[in-house]
Amino acid sequence: MGDHSPVTWGSWEAVPSRSGTYDRPMRKAGSSDRWWEPREAFAAVVWSCILLVGAVTFPAYAGGGGGTVDGKSFSFTTSATLFAVNGPPILILFGIPPFLCLVCYGTWRAMDGSGRRWPRIVALACICVVVVETVVSLTSVGLFLIPVVGLLTVGWSRRHGWAA
Repeated sequence: MGDHSPVTWGSWEAVPSRSGTYDRPMRKAGSSDRWWEPREAFAAVVWSCILLVGAVTFPAYAGGGGGTVDGKSFSFTTSATLFAVNGPPILILFGIPPFLCLVCYGTWRAMDGSGRRWPRIVALACICVVVVETVVSLTSVGLFLIPVVGLLTVGWSRRHGWAA
């Protein structure tokens, strides 16, 4: 049917359908219609949500005991989740990264090359808060937040041409 390459006009492009007609609306050149883009922010959201669910469901603490009653010995084991041991503050600790990753995801989707500064500033502020939370909680659960920081940092650098 001919050439199926996009037709560009300034910074906008129209992609032809299989029949060769341009029946789809024009979009910003380089933008993606895939909902999982940007990949790094999407992966950070998924990882931080897994951590949040794991804090409530995964048995992180194990204990046990035993004794003797009427000459018979017994033993038992227990397990507890982070939420059962630490209470609601642990949900705040694990709830902040998914929220901030969602904000980064939304702001990176809003960056359409128009030169607006607010998405960059908001995304950078969210990344900085996650980095500070990771460093502060590094001796306990912050180790599990390092992949979130890495993904958001790589995503930031790719959006600004600092990484290949």
